Amino acid sequence: MNKKNTNKKLKDFKPETTENEIQSHTVFAGLCKGCRICQEVCPQKCIGINPTVRGVYNNKIVQCDISKCTACQICQRRCPEGAIRVEKKKIK
Repeated sequence: MNKKNTNKKLKDFKPETTENEIQSHTVFAGLCKGCRICQEVCPQKCIGINPTVRGVYNNKIVQCDISKCTACQICQRRCPEGAIRVEKKKIK
């Protein structure tokens, strides 16, 4: 583990959210270990690596291309750390 992150607490990590009129996709950096399981299971192949944000073990976290995402929530269900939240918005 990188010493730079060993003293960080969960509250020190900010969630990264992308959203549009249909949905929001949040990755919690303090939980994401960069295992990329979500990337492997995504049927739309809309999950990639965030080049600037680092997670709990100083690994790069994932991010979602919201323009390709269908909010199927497979990534959320398969994340072993619970680091992803996908919310469908109610259309008025």
